[in-house]
Amino acid sequence: MDIPSYRSNLEATVLQLMDDANARRVVPDPRAMRYQQLGDENIAMEGTESANGTPIYRQAKVTDAMQRRLEHEWYNGPNFVQRFESMCKTRGNKRALAYRPVIRVSKELVKEPESGLERLFDITFYDKTRYVTHGEMWTMVENFGRGLREMDITPDCKVGIYLETRWEWLVSAYGVWSQSTVVATVYANLGEEALCEAFTETSCAAIVTVGERVPSLISMMQRGAIPVCVLIYLDTLPDGIDATGVTLKAWEDVVKDGALSNHTAQLPTNNDDMSLIMYTSGTTGGPKGVMHTYGTMTAGINGMGGRLNELSGAVEPDERYCCALPLAHIFEFTVTNVFLTRGCWIGFGQPRTLLSTYARPHGDLVEYKPLFLIGVPRIFDNYKKTMEGSLAPRGSLERKIFEHAFASRLRYLHAGMETPFWNEVVFAPLREMVGGRVRSMFGGGGPISAPTQNFMNVILGGFIQGYGLTETVGNGPKQLVCDLEPACIGQLEMACELKLVDTPDYKHTDLPEPRGEVCLRGPSVFKGYYKKEELTKAAIDEDGWFHTGDVGSIADRGRLRIVSRIKSLAKNALGEYIPMENLESLYAQVSLCVPNGVCVVVNSAKYYICAIACTTESKAMVFAQQHDIKGEWPTILKNPEFQRAATEAFRELATTAGRGKQEIIRYVRVVSDQWTPENDMLTAAGKLKRHSVAERYKDMIRAMYVD
Repeated sequence: MDIPSYRSNLEATVLQLMDDANARRVVPDPRAMRYQQLGDENIAMEGTESANGTPIYRQAKVTDAMQRRLEHEWYNGPNFVQRFESMCKTRGNKRALAYRPVIRVSKELVKEPESGLERLFDITFYDKTRYVTHGEMWTMVENFGRGLREMDITPDCKVGIYLETRWEWLVSAYGVWSQSTVVATVYANLGEEALCEAFTETSCAAIVTVGERVPSLISMMQRGAIPVCVLIYLDTLPDGIDATGVTLKAWEDVVKDGALSNHTAQLPTNNDDMSLIMYTSGTTGGPKGVMHTYGTMTAGINGMGGRLNELSGAVEPDERYCCALPLAHIFEFTVTNVFLTRGCWIGFGQPRTLLSTYARPHGDLVEYKPLFLIGVPRIFDNYKKTMEGSLAPRGSLERKIFEHAFASRLRYLHAGMETPFWNEVVFAPLREMVGGRVRSMFGGGGPISAPTQNFMNVILGGFIQGYGLTETVGNGPKQLVCDLEPACIGQLEMACELKLVDTPDYKHTDLPEPRGEVCLRGPSVFKGYYKKEELTKAAIDEDGWFHTGDVGSIADRGRLRIVSRIKSLAKNALGEYIPMENLESLYAQVSLCVPNGVCVVVNSAKYYICAIACTTESKAMVFAQQHDIKGEWPTILKNPEFQRAATEAFRELATTAGRGKQEIIRYVRVVSDQWTPENDMLTAAGKLKRHSVAERYKDMIRAMYVD
């Protein structure tokens, strides 16, 4: 027998033996069994049909009486600030928060997982983890609030938070609320123009920020771009600051002053009072301040909490959660509050150091070992690519075992079965990369691609997608665990109602699924956009329905399927609508592409679509090597052979995913640029700004549509 035949027979024998070992240990998954027997997830309310939309949908088990009761109790019961105080005082010396002080950030040669090439990257070196108890946390909350009163900041004022995610963000916010004062949040990477608009609208009495941002804020105040206010800063101030006319106060000093103050906490008691103005970064136009009362915030945390607790299962001792997404985003803020309430302690990290690639001695997830992961598409795409990059080379026996186990486990998951053998023997090292204790995951903030969702379900298990908005405190439909259909986002939270309203191009009479603009109603719906009455009137109708601007359809079991943002739909020359955002999530899976680095381009005078895609040197050169294309970086991106190979990779992916002919890219141009909020290609929330991309690459786009 020749060597290739011997090797092939050996591989087949190994795989068969492992298959047999797996088959002996396969067991039914009780969660999958329950899901398969569930029936309808949402049901239409009789007598609620209208001429221009679907009936009203609710979670299947919610009756009229239950809906009315939940709306009242969730909005009017003890509010989230009162509950936070009670939680802290009850749990006392139990661990609440954890963080790792940064020792230094320095350049280091790191081998990229995908390419194997070594490059210089910023590496964050962390000190040992430090902990804060519930009692210590509440003491700081109270003292920070009392310190604000010492500066004559009263309940009728607003305090801005302009910080990256860190434990002081949470303490500051609750400190403000401990005096019944309004919190105004902005993204830490919001551009200066949007920042000025937000702080001018709110006229904050103080802004909580970091020392390095103080000079730019002083400059804005001194030239009249934003109102003058107190700047409360964390960390250290840069040297040589001219703070003429501006009061600067160290965060720690506010807390110390509060400890000596005679003022007492004034927790909110009227749930109709405004608690939060959370600024969103729109893909078009300026930022909008979403207004929430104590009641809407409490109802939203209750709604999200019900679903997350179902997903997480029974409470275990020493549960942990890692908070790393922006707390200025409703998604992370709500989830963090839910898990604090559940009894988890919260470890604070940052997106760049969640995994160990750019962190020493290791990443946040290895340090904190969380029970639960949340993320936006970019985060989960990064997990997938990093895990794939750690695998043995293609063609090796180890890689073939992984691929075989992956396909086998995916089949068993669809059959409602669990695979302990594959989990322990093949997937355990990948699970350790995220701490080894992850029980379930929740993706939001945009559509998660089918390849990424399948990968996460196979490697870690328990992945769901959800739909919610800042305007609803993140409430909306969310998949149930063991719903493996990537396109559907599942069951409504209790007390949340949904209907679809006809648009010019999407009707509730469409077949096979009713379609229209997604509208949501319930006790967590916001009260309006701050100082933007016309936008508020356009968003919330007289019956209390929030018109989301998203197009959806009603699938089987009453589940919602998101088609796209209305503004992310474009019509080609044949009158077919192209869901650009969904396609961008799919095409980002091409190995060339970086997360958030694909922009689908539609020309209404043409029947085909094109794309602009961002890459890096390592990704491009590995791709070129795989396709036997010669050239130097970055000129190789203009090589016709490279362009053809890139286009074919896009087309092959879309064809494999079963996309329609009109959704398959005809031409793609790959660029070496990085798209960031700083260069106006992305919003502060990391979403694509199409008009900016179209303007920057207009000549390139024009050339692709010469045909």
